[in-house]
Amino acid sequence: MDDSQRNKVLGEVEVMHLPGRRGPAAHTGVWYYVAPEFSRNQEVAKTYVKAATSLEAQLEAQLKVSMPPTRATVYANAEERKRNRPADSYAKIVEAGTPACTSPTWTAAQPQLNEIIARYLQDAISVEEAVKQMHKVLVEISKREGLI
Repeated sequence: MDDSQRNKVLGEVEVMHLPGRRGPAAHTGVWYYVAPEFSRNQEVAKTYVKAATSLEAQLEAQLKVSMPPTRATVYANAEERKRNRPADSYAKIVEAGTPACTSPTWTAAQPQLNEIIARYLQDAISVEEAVKQMHKVLVEISKREGLI
């Protein structure tokens, strides 16, 4: 947003968390690392999560490739604050976040739901039709997985 080569409204764009009924809410669940209970390699997964979420790893990933961190403390880093004007706002978004769904059921549903959302955003289907289609996908997958 602060790249003068790509932005014609330089310095005028801000970011914020989405307002929620009971306070701020995260739109996407931010970026979390977890060791899912269904993982076949629990200990390896836990070791990876510990390493990948360390302050050092998160700061390096943010500073080198602008990967969104899972740690709000990354945005407290002096170099990051100098480089990233909305660092305070991003920290508030991370703090408001909740873990995103990572179950095998969600993994199976997400691509189909994204396709439906894309069709809606392209004005190919109405919001009502998008909701109906997404509900159908979720019911079918939930039945197949034995959840309902």
